[in-house]
Amino acid sequence: ILPGITFQILSNLWKERKTAIEKKKVKLEDLLQADQVLILNSLIGVVPVKKVDGHILPKFDPDFAAQCRRWLWHK
Repeated sequence: ILPGITFQILSNLWKERKTAIEKKKVKLEDLLQADQVLILNSLIGVVPVKKVDGHILPKFDPDFAAQCRRWLWHK
């Protein structure tokens, strides 16, 4: 799969479901304030990020990543 395909598919699905997304370069402070931080991968799909550099992300929600995986594999 070409780079960005997983993001492109999920981006379209998120837009259909009126879920705001943002893909950008960030600093640690930005990650700590994010609603969700996800790692996208063509093989695994969606992985939620719970902790960055020893900092637990306050809004971590594994259910959101699970929902995204369902959208991705069962679109």
